Amino acid sequence: MSKHFWSKVQKIVIATVVLVMTMQTQIENTSAQEEYDLNRTVLFNNKLLELEAAPVTKNGVTLVPFRKLAEKFDAEVQVKKTKQSMIIHASNFDTEIELAIGSKKVRVNNEEKLLLTAPQVVNGYTMVPLRFITESFGGELSKGEYRWIADDIFLSINYDVLRKLEKMKIKDTFTKSASFPQWMPDGAIVLKADGHLWRYYNGEYTQIESPPLEQDESIYNVAVAPNGNIAVTTSIDDNLWLRTGTTWKNVKSPMPGFPALGQRVHFSMKSEIIYSASTIKNGYEFPLFMYSDNSWNTLADKFVGVDRVLSLPDGTLIMNEDVADEGAVIWQMKKGVISKLLTIPDVNTTGLSALPDGSLALTTNGGWATDKTKIYLFRNEKLTPIEFPPDIFGGEDILLLSQDRFVVALPGGVYLWNEGKYKLIADIDDIESMEMLANGDIILASRMAPDFYILRKKNWSNND
Repeated sequence: MSKHFWSKVQKIVIATVVLVMTMQTQIENTSAQEEYDLNRTVLFNNKLLELEAAPVTKNGVTLVPFRKLAEKFDAEVQVKKTKQSMIIHASNFDTEIELAIGSKKVRVNNEEKLLLTAPQVVNGYTMVPLRFITESFGGELSKGEYRWIADDIFLSINYDVLRKLEKMKIKDTFTKSASFPQWMPDGAIVLKADGHLWRYYNGEYTQIESPPLEQDESIYNVAVAPNGNIAVTTSIDDNLWLRTGTTWKNVKSPMPGFPALGQRVHFSMKSEIIYSASTIKNGYEFPLFMYSDNSWNTLADKFVGVDRVLSLPDGTLIMNEDVADEGAVIWQMKKGVISKLLTIPDVNTTGLSALPDGSLALTTNGGWATDKTKIYLFRNEKLTPIEFPPDIFGGEDILLLSQDRFVVALPGGVYLWNEGKYKLIADIDDIESMEMLANGDIILASRMAPDFYILRKKNWSNND
């Protein structure tokens, strides 16, 4: 066939593709306009937010429905009706607002202020001044164009979602990424940076005296015990250091010659060192050891690789093992007897948490097996799968608070799951690990080290 024929066919194909793409764009734009009532839509952090009713203007002041917008600022809203008026109270982690319908007087953090226009009820909705509510909760108000829907100008609200997170100031002299942040009993944080240990407390760093390392030897893994003892593995395979008080002792690895990168150290509730080996190569099996009374004892044989060991108050140990042909396997060691608690096929464990009663929560990752990649709760010897929020596949670390509540780090942020419902409590991505102090404060370690955040309980417990 002639080149002219194929050229004509090519033009037809190109024209068809362009037409299909144009139609698809029109469909997307049409569906977007059908999904959102643009008369009552604003931009919140550059995302469309449809309010309960359209904004209105009174005396030159823009009024908007109160509840949905307040909740976007992480606020909890309470309404109290009196004979004279209706009192509205809203509070998040650092701001409390109290206002009354029909009154220009409001209170912000117990300080009285005067509005230009009083809150009022319009068509059944409580309407408040937009600028007042935005700026009181720490947001900024501007106008922005939403380019997906051409030529539409929206009220644009910007809100720093990290305001309730206390970002740890990373020491300027660190030349390498910091890692392994862990709580000390006194509320300080221990982390590793530049091959050394540092203590972070009240915004200040002090270096912890290192063990007497050899030249070019550096610290790898770090574990902090309930009593404040610290255990570290180093770049020299056979060295395992234990710090008691201010004194370091080399207790030596119970597996001489095993690569340091595969070593894992944990602590029991009694502050005994638990030593495990992470999977280096499928088919290899390793024991589990405990260091107690100045000597190593074998707890169990033939583990393919244990990444996490959790210790319960009664001395029970919970361990995870990811086995190529089985999936995620959870073991229990109670009074010296080891038994398999459960197996979840075709997935690996990415997070594991336990309650004193033995209830467990797991986050998993099954690669392409998204139908099995879920959160699992193990309660009363029953395994219950929990779906992730929409459009999220796979999670990282998890903290089990009770049988019906947990905090989980997901690709879209840190969520509180409470009796079947998710609530975003920290809109920050790439959180790889979490640890909770006894007082409820949570330290969040970012995958993009060296960023760490502290989420104080007072800043998320109102979602609890």
